[in-house]
Amino acid sequence: MGLRAGSVDDNARFADYLTYRQAFDAEHLATHSLDVTERHTSSGDPVLGADVAILDGGGKKVSELRTYSDGRALWFPRATGVGDAQRFTAVVSKDNATKTVTLDRSVLDHRVVLDAQPRPGSVPLDIEFLVDATGSMADEIAQLKASMADIAGRIAALPAHPDVRFALTIYRDRVDSFLTRTWNFTSDVGAFQQSIAGVTAEGGGDYPEDVQQGLHDALTKPSWRGPGTVKVVFLVGDAPPHLDYPDDPDYVTDVTSAARDGIKIESLGASGLDDQGEYIWRQLAEVTLGQFLFLTYGPNDTTTHHVSGYTPDNLDDLVIRLVSAELLPSQASRSGDRQTRSSTSATTTTAFAPPPSSNTTTSASH
Repeated sequence: MGLRAGSVDDNARFADYLTYRQAFDAEHLATHSLDVTERHTSSGDPVLGADVAILDGGGKKVSELRTYSDGRALWFPRATGVGDAQRFTAVVSKDNATKTVTLDRSVLDHRVVLDAQPRPGSVPLDIEFLVDATGSMADEIAQLKASMADIAGRIAALPAHPDVRFALTIYRDRVDSFLTRTWNFTSDVGAFQQSIAGVTAEGGGDYPEDVQQGLHDALTKPSWRGPGTVKVVFLVGDAPPHLDYPDDPDYVTDVTSAARDGIKIESLGASGLDDQGEYIWRQLAEVTLGQFLFLTYGPNDTTTHHVSGYTPDNLDDLVIRLVSAELLPSQASRSGDRQTRSSTSATTTTAFAPPPSSNTTTSASH
């Protein structure tokens, strides 16, 4: 039967997410600040991998973003240090198409139509697993090993028939024999299985782990493909990050970079993840338009996390469903299901988030 899990989309239920954040902030648990309370969004036909530059009134670039497969990105102004400024310029571009629009901060929904040709052929899909490999993670690592071949086969058989590659980064803590290890992207599932076969759950020391170094290496060490690629990181861990290492990467800076590069983070809370870990896992997912996943237990599929209204499922099935959802917009634009024109229209939803800097984050919705 395998592991069971549920998921919540904090962007789809944004008011509930803000209520959760307020309750958590009152407990004063350690996290890095990222003010997402002002979020601008819109809808429309998708353009994957359009670059978005947000400029202030003086022409200074305050954020860089890239649209995800559904044509959206998020930008959060209260996290950017732009103060009370009300008007910005968004420059949206892909290939040889560029569109410049004025953003009025009093309007929360924005639409940009960009005439960009859909690329022919299979949809490029890069999936990286970012996994806590300390001693308490034995069950989750065993599940990944046992199901990887089936997951890869099911993804390859999806209607989009993606050109899929897999990568792996594992992390532990500074007291262990190694801190992180990364296996680069490969389309050879057999070789990837061999990489996973050598992973064991050991060490860990105290409860927190060096998640920040793991996230940084997952985003920077593998050879991610370019803007026309669907890019997903599945973060799997059961402990929050050490936030007391003075020379560690900052997870807010790195999640900002992920949004800039169009990398979506689907964060899975494994057994034992505490309230601090849940909050940070949900930060990483919300800013990159991902979902917060969590294991469920018992006949009623219960969880200790602060979530409701979820539909539990087999974990492998949930992973496939999330990947399939990422591919559907690109599949539709290639097949002509969404439009009869030769061009694809991208909507820009703007939600205000910060440029790469310590304890801030960026995202934009298009």
